[in-house]
Amino acid sequence: TTVSNGTLRIVAPNNLTSSTNITLAGGTLDATAIGFSTNQTTMDYNNVEQATNTVVVTTGVMEIQAGKSLNGQGSLLGSVTTDPASTMNVGNPIGTMAISGSIALNGTVNMNLNRTNSPNNSDRITAASFSGSGATLNVTDAGPALFTGTICQLFSGPVAAFATVNLPASNGATTYVWTNKIAFDGTIELLSGASPVDPNPTNITSAVTGGGTTLTLSWPSSHTGWTLQNQTNSINVGITGTWFDVAGSATTNQVIVPIVPGNPTVFYRLKL
Repeated sequence: TTVSNGTLRIVAPNNLTSSTNITLAGGTLDATAIGFSTNQTTMDYNNVEQATNTVVVTTGVMEIQAGKSLNGQGSLLGSVTTDPASTMNVGNPIGTMAISGSIALNGTVNMNLNRTNSPNNSDRITAASFSGSGATLNVTDAGPALFTGTICQLFSGPVAAFATVNLPASNGATTYVWTNKIAFDGTIELLSGASPVDPNPTNITSAVTGGGTTLTLSWPSSHTGWTLQNQTNSINVGITGTWFDVAGSATTNQVIVPIVPGNPTVFYRLKL
């Protein structure tokens, strides 16, 4: 079952237990009226006959059973329970799975990091509350090398459900050392093992070269890890809220860009 547009509302006695994979691809899955059918046996003693009636129980909780998965990003209305041996694959590759109710985590959760992704540098699960036990969390770095001090908000609140937490171990040269604060506030923080990056704002220096054809923008090496952004506007517009990342700028402290005489105004800034 894939929900990519609009809202899919599941109403009792219907449920999604026959779907091996449930994927949110930007749409909304409404499970507030989801239900399950149970059989109730009654006896007619006068006629000595037995009859079976179907009773519908509406719970508003979507169950991800063993061997099945909940995937992607988007909104899920209602609550979720993931059984042992079930899987959650959050994001595509980086995104937020927003659950309006509670979630009980008892299976495996797979999440990704990417420090250049905006507005969040990691996958995220938001919910009204978290519970569960014996779960496993696997976190993979899907972007460029991390920097010391990187904080990733994986969950919107504290989660004490994980018996096993596997975080990225290395950048290929040194070993990462993490602070796992998932049970405290839902975050992880890289303490050491990566290149440090200065979190304080700095200035961009510029130089025009090539007879006025190129612009060299530089910033301190201590700020390697910041992303250069730009925007091009009409002369009477000024700066707007729409910025675009300059490709590759997060791994260097100098970028050379061509000067286009036809562009009325071009603005640059650094963002961490």
